[in-house]
Amino acid sequence: MSSGKQGQQQSTFLSLRASLLFLAILTLLSFTYLSLEYSTPSPQVSNFSVANLTHAPRCEREEELQHFSDVYHSPRVFKVNFEEMEKKFKVYIYPDGDPNTFYQTPRKLTGKYASEGYFFQNIRESHFRTQDPSKAHLFFIPISCHKMRGKGTSYENMTVIVQNYVESLISKYPYWNRTLGADHFFVTCHDVGVRATEGVELLVKNSIRAVCSPSYNVGFIPHKDMALPQVLQPFALPAGGNDVENRTNLGFWAGHRNSKIRVILARVWENDTELDISNNRISRATGHLVNSARIADSIHYGCIPVILSDYYDLPFNDILDWNKFAVVLKESDVYQLKQILKNISDDEFVALHNNLVQVQKHFQWNSPPIRFDAFYMFCVRASASSFDDGDRTVIRKEKDGWKINYSGQKPVTPLLDTINYPAHMKNLSLQDLEQLAAEIRADVVHSVSNTGGHLSSSLGVVELTVALHHVFDTPQDKIIWDVGHQAYPHKILTGRRSRMHTIRKTSGLAGFPKREESFYDAFGAGHSSTSISAGLGMAVARDLLGKKNSIISVIGDGAMTAGQAYEAMNNAGFLDANMIIILNDNKQVSLPTATIDGPATPVGALSSALSKIQASTNFRKLREAAKGITKQMGGKTHQIAAKVDEYARGMISASGSTLFEELGLYYIGPVDGHNIEDLVTIFEKVKAQPAPGPTLIHVVTEKGKGYPPAEVAADKMHGVVKFEPTTGHQFKPKSSTLTYTQYFAESLIKEAEVDNKIIAIHAAMGGGTGLNYFQKRFPNRCFDVGIAEQHAVTFAAGLAAEGLKPFCAIYSSFLQRGYDQVVHDVDLQKLPVRFAMDRAGLVGADGPTHCGAFDITFMACLPNMVVMAPSDETELMHMVATAATIDDRPSCFRFPRGNGIGASLPLNYKGTPLEIGKGRILRQGSRVAILGYGSIVQQCLQAAQMLKSLHVSVTVADARFCKPLDTDLITLLGKEHEFLLTVEEGSIGGFGSHVSHFLSIAGILDGPLKWRSMILPDRYIEHGSPQDQTEEAGLSSKNIAATVLSLLKGPKDALLFK
Repeated sequence: MSSGKQGQQQSTFLSLRASLLFLAILTLLSFTYLSLEYSTPSPQVSNFSVANLTHAPRCEREEELQHFSDVYHSPRVFKVNFEEMEKKFKVYIYPDGDPNTFYQTPRKLTGKYASEGYFFQNIRESHFRTQDPSKAHLFFIPISCHKMRGKGTSYENMTVIVQNYVESLISKYPYWNRTLGADHFFVTCHDVGVRATEGVELLVKNSIRAVCSPSYNVGFIPHKDMALPQVLQPFALPAGGNDVENRTNLGFWAGHRNSKIRVILARVWENDTELDISNNRISRATGHLVNSARIADSIHYGCIPVILSDYYDLPFNDILDWNKFAVVLKESDVYQLKQILKNISDDEFVALHNNLVQVQKHFQWNSPPIRFDAFYMFCVRASASSFDDGDRTVIRKEKDGWKINYSGQKPVTPLLDTINYPAHMKNLSLQDLEQLAAEIRADVVHSVSNTGGHLSSSLGVVELTVALHHVFDTPQDKIIWDVGHQAYPHKILTGRRSRMHTIRKTSGLAGFPKREESFYDAFGAGHSSTSISAGLGMAVARDLLGKKNSIISVIGDGAMTAGQAYEAMNNAGFLDANMIIILNDNKQVSLPTATIDGPATPVGALSSALSKIQASTNFRKLREAAKGITKQMGGKTHQIAAKVDEYARGMISASGSTLFEELGLYYIGPVDGHNIEDLVTIFEKVKAQPAPGPTLIHVVTEKGKGYPPAEVAADKMHGVVKFEPTTGHQFKPKSSTLTYTQYFAESLIKEAEVDNKIIAIHAAMGGGTGLNYFQKRFPNRCFDVGIAEQHAVTFAAGLAAEGLKPFCAIYSSFLQRGYDQVVHDVDLQKLPVRFAMDRAGLVGADGPTHCGAFDITFMACLPNMVVMAPSDETELMHMVATAATIDDRPSCFRFPRGNGIGASLPLNYKGTPLEIGKGRILRQGSRVAILGYGSIVQQCLQAAQMLKSLHVSVTVADARFCKPLDTDLITLLGKEHEFLLTVEEGSIGGFGSHVSHFLSIAGILDGPLKWRSMILPDRYIEHGSPQDQTEEAGLSSKNIAATVLSLLKGPKDALLFK
């Protein structure tokens, strides 16, 4: 460790009382340690000793475990799993191998790969080992990458050796083929160990790889693979580190400058007087992986790790809550590192340190192993999926079907664990497929409960998804999911199960199908009613290219209310294209059948049998032959036969099929969408038809199927935040403010109370737009037109033409679908329709399909449109009131997703009309003026505050209107400042373009003024947290402030590093 510089001034950071703390900075490529001087007295911490624990009687150890409850995600579950593991867990070690390749008798357990040696020795000598393979829960592949590498084996040869060895096990023993390797595991702590498995696809996809290099960059698969703590043996000092009085540093850092984050860390902090990171203190550690021995060093010496990494798993992170004994940060936090550490209070620091002492035992390797050490932690983690009782989610077969006992723990999914791609499920029996569906349903609930996302739609199509991938040969056969929020089971079955914990997160899986993510995603989605059109295009392309694959479009959950679906079916019928349309009728808004308005559709044994007959080849031939005979007989015989046929179908389907038949589609149904046998039979029959033409299969499903909380309130669990699986209770973040959507709705209600001409319209988004509140208050003045934005706009235009005041509330990205109507039916005729554009700008987890990036551009270019954007919730209420007073032309206002900022609200939520085309100055400064449009104004104000700390004074103005512009305000700002910066959360051609156009024609740019514009980049911003998206877009307060500094010829990076 580096020694600290003596005599430097004590800083406020030292209030952390860090005499018992080293701050180990873990970076993307290896560990970096931070040197911090201190001279303050130490806090009072627990006198707990690892040695006391490991040598204590068993009952005392259990008491200590109970005492350490804070460090576990679930102490009770950990205790049960641990005890169960000790009683039952058995491992079989394959005896095959030669001494040069396999760790049979390691002589010494030293060096940075000692963890591998300890594990091999521990597992051989452990009571968990069994000589009877029939009693084994897991099978150990005893191949040592460290030993091979030590013999000089190249990486390429290591891959071949591993491949040959595993293939020999497959041919010699029956155990691998039972689960395709899902109950096998492989242990390595060498840097290239993960990559050495790449020659065996099933070993990579199915087996557990326990590694000391859990970086996603080298192929580590979270939740399947396991991260092991790497140690550098022997430790230089005993556990706990030096005495408090003898410590001169808070910590140290070491490692190559071979990564972006490390370079930034050195550049930002190496000259800092509080964070002593000087060049002569850089230890040239070898290796390039994240989880080096530094983490075990840190914990061993009682140092609180500060982790800066986005790309790897922490050891035992599904058991231990790392936030209780470490500071876990994103790489982007490197710029605020010192401030983050300063913000840790004394009490928080003491709690972190006490918890750290409690987990030291879990990061020790011993020979023989000691209860709760790293070897035992591996065993409890590895055995967790081997047992099917306790607190885990249990799936069992009962007389009336599969039952799932939901809990907060990972479900037991032995069959699903063997399925990584659809090819793995081709030979499954119907009973296996039913079990697979149950396991997927449990897995979806478990996954979404931890991430949030679209739940009930996915639960409703589990059996449908299983049947589709069992019968059809994806990805050659194309499955196109309409909307796409129901595609979670599809993602699980197509190689993405191990990444489901990242869904809708930054750099994680998208919440919708995405072509760039997987070639199993035939067509991207997010908006509704596109699947039939896309499928028809693919079917025609297939025929033109001479291919023979099947095309399946899955549509429902509201999407059948949009006109595009019927346009596509009409075209498909005319072209007689061979494609399959699956109508997922979940009895919501997808198809108004008797299942909504009257008795339940007769989906039972009789209808199932008739549907199978109707789908069979013989029935089709007989039906077509009968039609031909009746046509030849002439007269009314053909019409009579057609009526009889239609009547028979009407008996089968309570909804009838006349509409689809008239469009030229062959109709089959309704089919129980949760009966896998029926689905498989019908899909196989339809697939076998040589040229069936467009076929529509009407499948009746239940949204939220199999999860009781979703079944009883499917609408409320359509899109969810994290929730408690046993009850469905959602952990919605508490906020002192309402959402912008709620403020809009409340304000509109207040306007409607005093003006009975106000009408509200939405397109199947009553909850999303807040108009469900308006509907309850004014049921006769609120209209849900379904997913039909084009109709909604022209419907509103008709209302306006008759003197009413329609407010058309539509998401910004959804209004794109009705843009021609906005131009032709509204703006051209100057009809006073008011457009409330929700979800404007970046929207977070829903990603680019729902990002409202373009509304400023496409609305402000219209000659008659008044275009507004509020900077906070109070301004939103004023703009609702303003729109209500505009009766001579159309108007619109955009507002973001999320909560208000806590602005002072008008009395009773009743806004005051604003003067059209007038903005306001919020903060007066000099030299530089920032003119913000919309909610981004808040970032501008924060930037101004940051700049103030650097003695830079700027003016901040709120434009309010993009059209008409406040030309007086812009002229004033241009004449009184050297620089004018416009900022908006919108695309090219928006507010900044209108300002620049005015500055140009007014001649203001001919003078000394310099103008710059900050907008969204000319590309789509992928899904992630709102904060991450704002940073990526370059519109954070830091980015704005840095741009101002660059205008002033100051150090552009200075503010980012503060």
